[in-house]
Amino acid sequence: MHYSVILDDNFEVQSNYQNSIFETSKLITTKNTELNSIKIRYNVKTDVMECKIGTQHSVIKSPEKLKEITINGECYEYKKYLVKKDTTSGYLQKLYGGGQKIYARYYILSTKSKLDFKKPKSYYLVQTKGEIPRKLNSANHLISKYFKSFLKEAKKFERNNQLDLNRPQDFKRLLAYLDHLSIDAVASR
Repeated sequence: MHYSVILDDNFEVQSNYQNSIFETSKLITTKNTELNSIKIRYNVKTDVMECKIGTQHSVIKSPEKLKEITINGECYEYKKYLVKKDTTSGYLQKLYGGGQKIYARYYILSTKSKLDFKKPKSYYLVQTKGEIPRKLNSANHLISKYFKSFLKEAKKFERNNQLDLNRPQDFKRLLAYLDHLSIDAVASR
């Protein structure tokens, strides 16, 4: 892998991260080599993974050589994806890995307001077998399409747990619940 050294000790730059602290992480390369105990953080604004080697901060310059990166239990994959008929590549957080994979894509709006820098925004993508991930209209659209037999249960779980489906962690929690219901339904047949 290639690295380039960066310096980022001011607060405005630190707010570009989901978590500005380097966390012990695991990398899996496309050749299935595991690299453990590496300190990594995700820079949302520039869409790069940064690692800390000794006292230096570095950027991973060849993300296409990585299969996945796990930071604090959250899995990220560098993938080509489709948004409004255009393809691009970047890091996607894997939320669900059932028959179709569901990802969250984070971004920061380009504005001069420091308040916007503190809150990364996100949208969801779905990938069915043989296709590249594509942007979804909404979390509710995905649920009604892929979990239509559990719509009532989904709404009840969302309401009872006060979930905000615009937050990837809440949406991931709902997907785990729906997956559990799907497995139970198949097992009871």
